[in-house]
Amino acid sequence: MNRTIRITLSISCLLLCLFWFGCRSGSENTRNPTLKELSNALMYEEVLNRLQGEQQVTDPRIIMIYCDALVETKRPLPREMVSAPVPQHVRNFINGYYSFRQGKLRESLRIFSELAQDKDHHIWGNLGILEFSLGTGSISNMKRPLESLENEAIKTSSVARTWSLPFYKAWYSFYSGQYDEVDNILNYQKDSLDSLELSELKVTVLLRLDRLDEAEEIIRRMPPGYQITAELESTLIKLKYGSKKWLEFLHEKRNKYPKFWKIESQYADALVDSGQIDAAMEVRRKLAHERPFDVFIQLSFASHQLYHGNFEEAKKYLVRLDYPPEVSYYDVLLAEMYSKQNQDMKAWEYLRLAKKQFPGSPYALSGIMGMALKKRDYDEMYSALKEKLASDPNDIVTLLSAMFVHCLRKEYDEVWQIEKRINGSKRYIDKEIRQQIEFLKTKCGTKP
Repeated sequence: MNRTIRITLSISCLLLCLFWFGCRSGSENTRNPTLKELSNALMYEEVLNRLQGEQQVTDPRIIMIYCDALVETKRPLPREMVSAPVPQHVRNFINGYYSFRQGKLRESLRIFSELAQDKDHHIWGNLGILEFSLGTGSISNMKRPLESLENEAIKTSSVARTWSLPFYKAWYSFYSGQYDEVDNILNYQKDSLDSLELSELKVTVLLRLDRLDEAEEIIRRMPPGYQITAELESTLIKLKYGSKKWLEFLHEKRNKYPKFWKIESQYADALVDSGQIDAAMEVRRKLAHERPFDVFIQLSFASHQLYHGNFEEAKKYLVRLDYPPEVSYYDVLLAEMYSKQNQDMKAWEYLRLAKKQFPGSPYALSGIMGMALKKRDYDEMYSALKEKLASDPNDIVTLLSAMFVHCLRKEYDEVWQIEKRINGSKRYIDKEIRQQIEFLKTKCGTKP
């Protein structure tokens, strides 16, 4: 790929680049798709063609979109991207992000952490750590680089004050359960986010808060043909109409958009929900083969192996991933494997490690709830439940588990309060969940 890429950090070039590549929303009727939109439509060849021969790439977002396209099309980094005259700190950022997308998590985090220590270019390292943390679910690790970006934004008019600070702060606030703060960012800094980012954040918050009709209205206005649109609509269908409609929706979407790998992944989950375990395994196997660089897809396949009881096969698969401790789900899977083999001490060891490294991780908390139930430690189960509900107060399965624990603790007023919350939910509640609720009510006695 013959091209010369010269990186410059001047603000004027940054604005020119933003205008040229269309990272900000323009006229919906006359403009070409932005790079972000092309990437969401999985039109990676078009992304690469659009960037070919360009002389100025100054926005880290564009670098990330470019690296996404390279990894998704299984291309190496062009030599001219990581050699002079490209500044060293930009080369480091490119290498760090490309490594991250290739699944080389340890190498990526090392590069970003070292770059964050560079007093002249620490903003690039902090951006890398934020993207890494958001992508791996290590949300608690976002706090320090966010504080650094906020300090930078006060001192200078840099990229920290444009898209990065509101974008990462909004997602950090969301995963921390600070939904009012997300709302403030979306209201007062929406011009810093492109239309897809804004819609995704709005819908994700509305779904979490059980405001499904409002979320559906926004999804209807989102452009079709983008993976994020299909992904959000899929989540809405599951919450509002249940597993059967969800499976039907995904079957239709995967036929229409066969390259949407996130839809394919959700399709595997829907097959499991409907009891079609072997079919789900084949979908996961195909995805794992097609996306060897995607750590979460590989972990999902290992999880299905565990579900089938193929412990040795799952263990081999996990070992091949070279133990990515930067992903809490890895330790949770190891805990699940040891628990199924009745090695509970080993299981607890990995669960506590995951919770220590990733406070608030839903994977770790769910694992702790399961293990606590297994050993009938209802106090520990209750503690994990409270943490999980703090970030996702409307999750039906977690609320049902809370009903169960309160019933065992003979806290019947709490049982009735939770039943009221479940009954008032706009989310679909399947027949099995309702049967479990009725069973718990009989165990708790007559409602006062």
